[in-house]
Amino acid sequence: MIMMTEKPPPEEIEEVENINVQRLAAFMQSYSRTVFYGVCAFVALIVATSILIHYQQSRAEVDYLTAAFDYHNVTTSPQGNEKALERLQEILARHNDLSERYNGSLAQSLISQNQGSLATKFGHAAITSLPQNFETIQSFSNATLHICKDEYSEALNAALQLQENLEGTNHKPCLAAFNLIRIATLHKRSEAPIKEKEAWGQFKNLATQIDPQWQQSGSTSKSTEAQQLRKLVQSFKLGNVTLMDYIQARSSEQQS
Repeated sequence: MIMMTEKPPPEEIEEVENINVQRLAAFMQSYSRTVFYGVCAFVALIVATSILIHYQQSRAEVDYLTAAFDYHNVTTSPQGNEKALERLQEILARHNDLSERYNGSLAQSLISQNQGSLATKFGHAAITSLPQNFETIQSFSNATLHICKDEYSEALNAALQLQENLEGTNHKPCLAAFNLIRIATLHKRSEAPIKEKEAWGQFKNLATQIDPQWQQSGSTSKSTEAQQLRKLVQSFKLGNVTLMDYIQARSSEQQS
């Protein structure tokens, strides 16, 4: 049997509704200011966040354009662009992706322009960002920075240690060849002609292993190592004087 509940009289329903309305009115009266300020604060937070995001995006765009402009000026002519170089350092410190893009090439460009002291800051940043499996590149680059700071004894020790690590392996033969050129020139600077001659001999032997025709301008070897070696040797050409001409001249000086 379904039991029927008795519907309350209209007077009681109206009385309950009046009580609910009164309670809601009392709540709104008590907390209306809190609710109002809470809504205002929420809206203000949304607006502030939107402005901050827009500002950050706008600043990033300005940084990227400024970095490209300053990079061009500094690498073209660092003289008179000290402010651009300082500004570029600040921008690179704010953006890791720009730091990875510019630090290495900046250091290389400044070194080629005999601005070694300026290059060291960018060079150190580029080296520290290299992965751990790039130890040989890090070692070679650290020796380069020692040379930039006129620390020739430290550079020679670093180059000798790197060469010891590379010997007996086929790992980066052109890097080993480049490192032997560095060792020979550093021995020359330290006035150690016997060690310099040994380093040049090691370089010629290694170069011949990489490409038996490396001394000939028309070498036909197409291996990657041979092509890299040719670029390396050509980079030391000054006018009509080749790297081999220099090595032979040094050998003649030591015999006389």
